[in-house]
Amino acid sequence: MTGTGTQADPFIVDNWPDFVTAVETSGAYVAFPEGGGTIDMNSVAPEGIQQVQLRCVSIEGNNWNICNLYTVGHGAFYSQSSVTITGLNFLDFYGDFQSEAARFFDSSRDYPYHYTFSLCKFSGLLTGTYNRAGFSVAWVGGGSHIRLHRCSINVRLNGSVKLIYYGGAWNTYYNMADFCNIQISGTSPNVFADKYNYKNCFFSGKCLSKVELYSDSDFNVFNVDFTEAEGFTCYCENPDAINIINTDKLPGVTGGTGFTGVTTEQLHDANYLAALGFPIGVD
Repeated sequence: MTGTGTQADPFIVDNWPDFVTAVETSGAYVAFPEGGGTIDMNSVAPEGIQQVQLRCVSIEGNNWNICNLYTVGHGAFYSQSSVTITGLNFLDFYGDFQSEAARFFDSSRDYPYHYTFSLCKFSGLLTGTYNRAGFSVAWVGGGSHIRLHRCSINVRLNGSVKLIYYGGAWNTYYNMADFCNIQISGTSPNVFADKYNYKNCFFSGKCLSKVELYSDSDFNVFNVDFTEAEGFTCYCENPDAINIINTDKLPGVTGGTGFTGVTTEQLHDANYLAALGFPIGVD
């Protein structure tokens, strides 16, 4: 590991032990070498990792991959400070949360520590039986928030695992996934059970969960197979929102509050979507 951990001279890491040392350093700036690379956790910790305590303030991934990360009974990361993570990919991870209230990216409910992810990719499997388990967490009041910006997420959620465990209502810029591509699969009926803000996101895959969105949500596309979601409903707290849902993958449902139902053919018709008031293109 090189560097001093300052903004002008960040810690440069290219292996797991140095990465953990760097990110657990209070106030540190951390970066991977330019050009991309891979840390394969199968050769580092095949039996699972101890939870990493994030005390740094910035991680610049430079398109590096951390692959095959495995954790049992607890989350992989726990924030002890607000941290911005850019261009770092977590691929093919597996989290076995068992009966614990664990989140892959976890944090305190008592301190204002925020996760901000930008241009990151996530793929993996999370399983657990407790309904507070999730991919990540957002707490009410003074607690931690999470923002996912221009990220790609492909997760299989089994048992009772949620996409975002949301410990209360908090309408803020920090609690937002925007301009993300999110693919969902798995057996959990709770994927969207906690309301969260999504804006300009594209959802695909297959899901057994109903959909509830918080009030800042707007301009999302749900091209998801919900046919096996028992008692499916879709609802957004903003009744004027324009969220699109493919009704060809949802027999008998035409839409819901804040949702507009379209067919597959209409979903691929830019002029039709524009006529509904749905923005075409990305600012």
